[in-house]
Amino acid sequence: MQWMITYGLRPEGTWRGYDDNVAGMLATFADWAPPDGVEIVTFVHRADAKGGWMLVESADVTGPSEIVAQFLAFHDAEIFPVLPAQEMAERLGVAMTRRKDVASN
Repeated sequence: MQWMITYGLRPEGTWRGYDDNVAGMLATFADWAPPDGVEIVTFVHRADAKGGWMLVESADVTGPSEIVAQFLAFHDAEIFPVLPAQEMAERLGVAMTRRKDVASN
């Protein structure tokens, strides 16, 4: 199953606070590896340095939630299951057909 983790750096009131946040994040990431059972598909950071996205594969949400927990001191984050666009389009098509069938009865 694929999970999308989105994160945003917490805004700090001062440059010193921002620098401390980034320094802590970089130190934490220096020797970081994903938990067992989690494969990183893609990991990108916004060009404006305000956050990013990590797409991971994991059998359940335990591994992705461990990733988020490790970095909550630096980021606000969300985790949600995702599907390839084609699969979602197919599911939406089925749902629309069912709604039309119900509406016509």
